Amino acid sequence: AAKPTIAVIDGDCVGGGCGIALACDMRIAGPTARFGITPAKLGLVYPLHDTKLLVDAVGPSQAKRILFTGQILSAEESLRIGLITILADDPYGEAAALAETMASVSSHSQRMSKQIVQRILDGQADDDEASSTLFDAAFESDDFKEGVSAFLAKRKPEF
Repeated sequence: AAKPTIAVIDGDCVGGGCGIALACDMRIAGPTARFGITPAKLGLVYPLHDTKLLVDAVGPSQAKRILFTGQILSAEESLRIGLITILADDPYGEAAALAETMASVSSHSQRMSKQIVQRILDGQADDDEASSTLFDAAFESDDFKEGVSAFLAKRKPEF
């Protein structure tokens, strides 16, 4: 998805559910949430795309631990290793507050930042013509014009 996505987890998130949560940009979990990817318990192999999402979230060593053991992880452990973004007593309220904050800033900046982060996760380390174009084009966007205007007028921007 081009727009930022948030998963809310308030219970068990195992197997395919964990894969769906990993496909989101951010994961907010309640204190009783538990996470696991368990194909090793069934003699299966986790798909490459989903494995990449896991590695991108927690790094190769933790991904291997999760995949090699099939263990179920607590919310606290999942936060510690980066599987979830935020641990909150009220994950739905926390997600709503985060979404509200995100809705108050430039959606153009968010979409372009999401593209650049994905390029980095896919191995790109230096600017190329496409990433330079994203950067340069932002100075011509309506969001940039509104952001500068609001800054100069000392008001909140209306994106």
